[in-house]
Amino acid sequence: MRRGEILALQWQDYTPAQQTLVVQRALAHIPGRGVIVKGTKTDRIRVVKINASLAAILDQHREQTTSNSPTDWICARPDGAHLNPHSFSTYFTALAARLQLHGVTLHGLRHTHATALIAAGIPVKVVSERLGHATVAMTQDVYAHVTPTMQQRAADVIEAQWQQRSVPSP
Repeated sequence: MRRGEILALQWQDYTPAQQTLVVQRALAHIPGRGVIVKGTKTDRIRVVKINASLAAILDQHREQTTSNSPTDWICARPDGAHLNPHSFSTYFTALAARLQLHGVTLHGLRHTHATALIAAGIPVKVVSERLGHATVAMTQDVYAHVTPTMQQRAADVIEAQWQQRSVPSP
C-alpha cells in the first residue's frame, strides 16, 4: 500500500475473519492546509487480502489500543489522532537507520512486495490489483525488470516437458 493509504486505514476497513483490508482513502499533507483525507491515487476502492501473521499483529494492536472504534485510525498517535505522512516517513527512516537497514525506504517496501510476488509467479493482474494500479499495463511497465527471470523459468518448464516426452526409437 502507499504511505497515505496505510495511514488512512480505519478499523472499519479491517475484517479479521476474512483477513482483508479495504483501501478506500488516503491521507495527504497539503502545504497551507495540513493533512487531509482524500481518495486513493486512482480513486478506486480495493480489497487486499493480508497474510495471517499481519492479521494477528493487527488483532493484537487493536486489543492494546484505546482507539479501536470503527472510525478510529489503525495507525494513530497516542491521542487517537491521525499521523502526519511526513512525520511517519521521518520515523520510518530513523527506524531503518537504527536497525541498520541501509537503503530501505517505505516506498521501497512496496516495490519489494510487488517484485517478490511477480518473481514467485503470482499473476500480474493480481499484483496490479493489490497495488491499486489503474491498469495491468502500469504494473507490467514498472516491474518489467522481473520478466527476464520469468522468461528463463518459462523456458526451463518447456525444456522439462520436452525432456519428458516419449521419443520413438529409430
